[in-house]
Amino acid sequence: MLKRITLLILVLPLFFIPSSFASTNMVVDFHNEEVNIGSDLIQALNTKSYALAEDTEMVESVLLFNNELTPGVIRVVESTGIRFSRQRSSIVHVGRVYLASVPTLDSLYRLSRYGLESATLGKKQFFPSLMSSVPSINAPETWNLKDNDLQSIDGTGSTVAIIDTGIYWMHPTFWRATTDNITVISDGGDYYADLDNDSVADFNEGPIAEANEGSGVIDADEHYLFIDINDDGSFDYTDGDRWLGGFDANDDGLITLPTEPVVLLGESKVKLLYDQNSGNVYQRGVNLTSQAPVNSDSHGHGTHVASIVAGGQRNLTSMLGSAPNADLIIIRSPLDSASIIDGIYFAMETEADVINMSFSSYLGFLDGSDLEDIAITEAFRTKGIISTLAAGNLGGRSKHAHMDIGPGSLGSAGLSVSNPGQFSFLNVLWKSSDQDEHVILVSPQDVEIDLGAFSSIRGNAYLLDEEYIQAYVFADVSIKGTNRVIVQIATNEHQWNTGAWRLDVTNPEGETISVDCYAWDNNWGGTNLRFTSSIENTCTLSSPGTSDLGVCVTSYDEGTGQISFTSSRGPRIDDMPITIIAAPGSDILAAYPSLNTLWTQRSGTSMAAPHVAGVLALLKQVTGNTDGWLEHTALSTGAGGFSDHYDSPDNSWGYGLVDALWSVRHLQKYPLTNDTTLEDWIGFDPVVSDPADSWIADGLDIRDIRMIRNLSWSYFATSFNAMPNFVSDNVLTIDLDVDSNLGTGKNGAEYQYNVTNGAVYGYQWSGSSFVSISTVNYIVNDSSTVFVQVEHPSTISSGRFRITTSNSTHTLDIISYTDMINQWRPLVNSIEFDYSNNNYQIEIVVSDEDTRIANFNIEWELLDGFSESLLTDSLSQSDTYSFSINTSQLEHETLARILIFELTSDSDSYQLSPIVLSEGYSANFGFSSTVLSATEFRSGFLIEEYIEGEFALEGHLLVDAVSISFKSSIGTYLNLTLNGENGIYHVKVATNVLTPGEYSVYAVAESIMGVKIVQSVGTIRIIEDNTMLFLLGGTIIGVLVVVTALRQIMSKKERS
Repeated sequence: MLKRITLLILVLPLFFIPSSFASTNMVVDFHNEEVNIGSDLIQALNTKSYALAEDTEMVESVLLFNNELTPGVIRVVESTGIRFSRQRSSIVHVGRVYLASVPTLDSLYRLSRYGLESATLGKKQFFPSLMSSVPSINAPETWNLKDNDLQSIDGTGSTVAIIDTGIYWMHPTFWRATTDNITVISDGGDYYADLDNDSVADFNEGPIAEANEGSGVIDADEHYLFIDINDDGSFDYTDGDRWLGGFDANDDGLITLPTEPVVLLGESKVKLLYDQNSGNVYQRGVNLTSQAPVNSDSHGHGTHVASIVAGGQRNLTSMLGSAPNADLIIIRSPLDSASIIDGIYFAMETEADVINMSFSSYLGFLDGSDLEDIAITEAFRTKGIISTLAAGNLGGRSKHAHMDIGPGSLGSAGLSVSNPGQFSFLNVLWKSSDQDEHVILVSPQDVEIDLGAFSSIRGNAYLLDEEYIQAYVFADVSIKGTNRVIVQIATNEHQWNTGAWRLDVTNPEGETISVDCYAWDNNWGGTNLRFTSSIENTCTLSSPGTSDLGVCVTSYDEGTGQISFTSSRGPRIDDMPITIIAAPGSDILAAYPSLNTLWTQRSGTSMAAPHVAGVLALLKQVTGNTDGWLEHTALSTGAGGFSDHYDSPDNSWGYGLVDALWSVRHLQKYPLTNDTTLEDWIGFDPVVSDPADSWIADGLDIRDIRMIRNLSWSYFATSFNAMPNFVSDNVLTIDLDVDSNLGTGKNGAEYQYNVTNGAVYGYQWSGSSFVSISTVNYIVNDSSTVFVQVEHPSTISSGRFRITTSNSTHTLDIISYTDMINQWRPLVNSIEFDYSNNNYQIEIVVSDEDTRIANFNIEWELLDGFSESLLTDSLSQSDTYSFSINTSQLEHETLARILIFELTSDSDSYQLSPIVLSEGYSANFGFSSTVLSATEFRSGFLIEEYIEGEFALEGHLLVDAVSISFKSSIGTYLNLTLNGENGIYHVKVATNVLTPGEYSVYAVAESIMGVKIVQSVGTIRIIEDNTMLFLLGGTIIGVLVVVTALRQIMSKKERS
């Protein structure tokens, strides 16, 4: 009895201690707001035919939200049964695009409350785009240039991620030279690499063997050597074998041992290898060479692609990629939608500069709204990562038909069907405002199978079960307003009878519609499903090459000098000016996943895209930028070189053939140095040439002139028959006629620069004579060329120049006036977005090295998904344009809002790729609000209380970390990192981590560029509250008193 009384007294006081928190139950009323869910996903959820192997109740999906999700929203969403994909505990997402496993259709509709815009099936399959090249894009000339750190511009410091079939990482082309030349010694009939330079053949130095040994002749261009520790003729890294490159010292094309040296290839270029099939990640210097499967590419496609990006070693082989010293991140992928999103996320998290994707699909909307396309755009806008994308190989394949159909009319295309296999499909795409169109299949028996008015079937998936065809029909509309009807052989039970079919599309009324149709039978050259009429080779770009801000690459045939016959071509079906570049893609000899056969030929846009990825690695090395706009536009403006560039993308060539040298030149400055030679002027061809004049001394006889210029400087390289001789009375004169008018200045010249006796003297015409002007000029002599750098007023952006040589008595050689050419094209330095309350604040900064600001014009236009103009404006005579767009009053609110720019500088113009406006992007970052729940908080024994609040951050996508900082009265700090997404960061800090006292509280944010902002939140007090201790002590004393009293009572009773 006494024990029970004591327990009751101890427990009762605890029920009267006031609680710090109120527990509530939240009831959410979900309703089916309109969410763009792909009909293929609806079908999969209804049938679970695409269920994940590890969970038959879930379907892998790709989800697009209107903003990034906060951790709180993610927890709520996952409580409904949806499971987000993760990499090492981090949610896999690319900006607003998420991977998730979904249990039911209803669970998707519930996500409308959290901003779900669209959802698609994660199992859309992509296909590799298969079908001397590097010199043709001027990459080797670029490698001879130096970056700001005086490193060769060969990809050093840049990282290219490749999402593909994997890589044979053991191939010698993927190993980097780690030594200088090593002497080869002969011992016992074998050769050894003298690694320690002691002239002794040690066990780890040989014998030297040849990979793919054949005739015994070691070809310097294609063959590799290796240290064969076991002398078994087989390379085995785990045995200690190491790759060697032979140095062709006498330039005869052969490696002759032991007279010519070798170089140790001791470091893999593969920085990371992520195998999506197993989930394993292998890292250079950690577990790559010890644990990664040697042949991580059973297909060979990925190995070939990777070597085009970064294969080979300069001066050791001619089998070189565009950026032979770049690092590689290899993502071995099954190439379905979910894996591609996962791969892009991995590339972002591991700090790739460029991503190459050499695969294609025609199953989507092909207007840039497919979620793979959006993920590529998000990677660029959030991290500055540029993706190079194969255009596809649909040219000349009879797999695309096009029809323009007026109101009240019908369009037709013949369709040959011959036992198409599983997953073959027909994709019909068009835009219309009334959606009253009918897609009709006409069988060889002339039976019409009407799929119904599009407005009645949109958003649905159903089984088409007719006598001549059994297939699924999917009908959807993209966020850009593109209508899509897919007819697909999706199961083994489906069938499409062989014969001559016809595809009809009717347009009862409304506007004229443009219809694009794609037939796919799982093979680029397949004949199981193809068109026989209305065939068109344009508008054949594949996804993800249709991405808004990716780089779509078509294939160039070096043999014909034309775009490859089978290459897909632009424009995109909505005519938006996306970035298209041509690159070599025919018969490309590159790495093969075998040590018995090192090289193989492949063709296609798969081979073209990695050429451009390598060039982007060179550009990233030059700039070191992270936002990507400068490199993106330099790639486009440099395409085609000086003479074969397109201001607006051509359907076949895009902006032109990729030109590494001319793109890099757009990013570099050209001050003369004491060691300047003509090699530094690679790419700048003579603007004028002059035949030899026998009566003029060789050192004064001009042969050709090269020129580089910008607004402040002009650079001239004048070559002669011999060493220039401008001493004593000999003079080189440069005349500038800035207005191309012989009637002004002296014989047209307003400025004159005389070179003599190692100096340059500048003059300006005063109206009656030349007067000396104070300018900074520079001269360098090299062999038979004199280099002159002259400073002139920035108002000079055109005109002519003339160069003469003379002595004290007369003119010796004269080159007549030559136009000062417009060398440089406009670049976009940056585009910044700031969004708040339906208002976008946008700033674009442009540049052009040889164009005055007075000659700039920047025009922008906002379009809806139907390419109808909503707003437009322009600004002249400025290189910076800030403007705002308020979207609250715009029409077509459910469609994408697309921003396009056109830049004009002098005679050049440039159209930027379309930018879809979305929330969450800010040019600047800063706290818009910092709120704490109170200013006084309790701390003490058995008191569980929290400092709570919320920080709202604008421009959160630019931010790397956010924290809360507590500064005590004695100057010590406690810094705690906050988690949050979508710009909202929740504060919840237990008061017991702080000692009682007064604290100044600060919100801290640090950008991805290392910029830190600190904002004062206010002052709080932590009050020591020992109420619980007193209550407990009082309770114990009370218990003791009671117990003592009870004992006394009991004792009295016993005595009585």
